[in-house]
Amino acid sequence: MMQLTELESYLGDFANDITSEQKDTLMRISDELDEKYPQGEDFDEYQDEREEAFSTAVQYVMGDLDVDSVGRNLMAARFEMAKTMAAAHAMTLAAAGDESEASLARKLGVDRMTVRKWLGKR
Repeated sequence: MMQLTELESYLGDFANDITSEQKDTLMRISDELDEKYPQGEDFDEYQDEREEAFSTAVQYVMGDLDVDSVGRNLMAARFEMAKTMAAAHAMTLAAAGDESEASLARKLGVDRMTVRKWLGKR
């Protein structure tokens, strides 16, 4: 659970620029993010996501970021993801004769059932 002193340390000089209600909101958001993105050395993989999420909330509260901007970023990321998935699908079709399904799945970072689906076997 984030304490007020931790939040103020995180905000630095900007801590004086927001109201106590906004600080309460950010501490609540931090607590909710802690549940979704566990912290500690066993959970290092989540730290970048958690930091980006909390930073986004802080920027919104500070008036430096709006919902439309995040929405545009999300749409652009989804478009890039769709292109990358299409490339992985095509790579699977092209390399199917040279690689096993398990090898393709491991190298592409998908499960074997996805590879089988792309190969029309599912």
